Amino acid sequence: MASPIHRLRAGWRGPRARVAFLIVAGALLAGGVAVRTLSSRNVAGDFLRYHRAGRIVVRGEADHLYDRRPLFDAYPDPRFRERNFRYLPAFAVLMAPLGLLPPRAAGTLWALGNAAAFVLILWVSFRLCRRLGARRTLFWVPVLFALRYGWDNLSLGQVNPLVILCALAGIHLVEKGRDAAGGLLTGLGAAVKFTPLILVAVYAVRGRGRAAVFSILGLLLFAVVLPGAVLGPGRLIRLTETVWHRQGEALVVRAEQEDVPGESLKAMWYRIAGPLPLRFRGRTLDVSLGLVSERQALWGYRVTALLLLAWLFRLARRRRDGAAAPLVWGAALGTLLLVSPETRQPHFLYLTPGVAALAASLGREGLSRARKRLLGGTLLVVLACTVLPSKSLVGPRAHDLAAALCLGGFAALLTLAALGREASRAGGEA
Repeated sequence: MASPIHRLRAGWRGPRARVAFLIVAGALLAGGVAVRTLSSRNVAGDFLRYHRAGRIVVRGEADHLYDRRPLFDAYPDPRFRERNFRYLPAFAVLMAPLGLLPPRAAGTLWALGNAAAFVLILWVSFRLCRRLGARRTLFWVPVLFALRYGWDNLSLGQVNPLVILCALAGIHLVEKGRDAAGGLLTGLGAAVKFTPLILVAVYAVRGRGRAAVFSILGLLLFAVVLPGAVLGPGRLIRLTETVWHRQGEALVVRAEQEDVPGESLKAMWYRIAGPLPLRFRGRTLDVSLGLVSERQALWGYRVTALLLLAWLFRLARRRRDGAAAPLVWGAALGTLLLVSPETRQPHFLYLTPGVAALAASLGREGLSRARKRLLGGTLLVVLACTVLPSKSLVGPRAHDLAAALCLGGFAALLTLAALGREASRAGGEA
C-alpha cells in the first residue's frame, strides 16, 4: 500500500495538479500583495515617482518632467510627495495609463505586477537551468536569494522586476529560437533602463544576429517612435537631452561626485580606493583607503568595466553550446549589474539567474567532491554577503558597514568568476 508521501508525489506529477497549485499560490500571493498595499499608510515612494511622471504626460505637461524642484503639482493631496523623475521620457509615456488612476489604486496594480514579475523571474530561471540537469532540491538557494531583494523592490515600488523579466524572458525566447519576440522584449526593457542594451552585443557575439536586430528595433519602437508620437519629436529630443545632462553626465562623465551610492564597480572605486564616504539618510561612514583621487577612481571604473565586458563577450563567443547557456546568461546579467554606475541593493535581483545556474551546476551528476565543495562554498559566501546583511537581521550599523564595503558587489564578482569557470567546464563536457 502506497504511503501518503508517495501518493502526493504521484499526484504532483500530473499536469492538472501543478496548474491547480500555481493558480492557488498565485491567488494567495496576489491577495497578500493587494492587502498589504491597500492597508499601507503611504504609497511606495519610487512608484510615486513613476506615477507622477505618467500623470504629467496625461495632462500634457511633459516639459515639467525634469524640473529640479517639482513645479507642477500632480497631487492635490499633500500625503503624496512630488518626486523628481530620473528616467527616459519613454518610461513616462509607458506609465501614462497608470497615471490616469488614483495613486493608491495604481500602486496596487503596480505591486501585483511586481509580484508576478518576481515569480516569473524564478520560473524562467529554472526553465533555463533545465539544460544543466538540475535537481529541484537545490532550487531553494535562488529562491532564498531572490526573496531578499524581491521584498526590497516590492516595498519601494521599484521597476527593476519588470525590467529584469523583460531581459530574462527575452533571453529565454531567443534560446528557444524565437528571436523576434525575444529581441522585442529586450528592447522594451532597454527603453525603460538602458542597461539591458548590453544584451544586444551578447546576442551578436553568440551568433544571434536576428535577435540583436529586433532588440534594436524594439528599442527604437518603445524609446523613440511611441514617445515621439505622444510627446512630439521636438519635445522628445529636448527631454532626452535634459535627462542626459542631468543624469548621464553625472554618472559616467563627471569625475567630481558628492556621493556614489550603491555597490557597483564605480562605488568600489570611489568609496574604497577613492576618497568618498558612504552617505545614507543622514548617516556617514568612511571606509576609504585614499589610494586614488576622484578622477583616477573614474578612470579605474571605466577600465574595469570595459575589461569585465570584454571577459563577458569572450565567454559568450567561446561557449555557444546549449549546456553552457544558463551560465553565460547568468554572467551577462551579473555583468550588467556591476557595470551600471548606480547599482543599489534592490538591483541585485539581476543576480538571481546566475545564482540559480550555480545551484543547478552543483546538482549535476559526475561532479568531483572537490568541485562540489568549491561551488558550494562559493554559493555560501555569496548568500552570506548578500542575504545576511539585511537590516532586519543584523541591524542598521552592520547593514551600513556591509554596504560601505560593497560586500554585495564583491559577491557579484565572485558569482561571475564561478559562472565563468562552470561555463568553461560545461562547454567542454557538452
